[in-house]
Amino acid sequence: MLGFNVPQLLDYDAELLALEMTVVQQPFVLDFAEVRLDFPLEFPDDVWASWLEEKQEQFGERWPIVKRVLGEFEALDIYLLDVSPRNISFRD
Repeated sequence: MLGFNVPQLLDYDAELLALEMTVVQQPFVLDFAEVRLDFPLEFPDDVWASWLEEKQEQFGERWPIVKRVLGEFEALDIYLLDVSPRNISFRD
């Protein structure tokens, strides 16, 4: 996804609620435990504004790239909720 590695689903066990996924190296996008499919969560405008401000601070000059990555996922109706530098990591 735009040069970022994304883990691939290998197998799952519905009874155990377990997923087996590939291991990825940086740069990567991880943590699909907190993700919404098909529609985003709705929050008040002030909550979104606060969230955006926090993410801009966390990612600094890389925030525009992160926004592009999030947009690519959203085009597939995948909405990442736990957006942080530990889950969207760059090579350096």
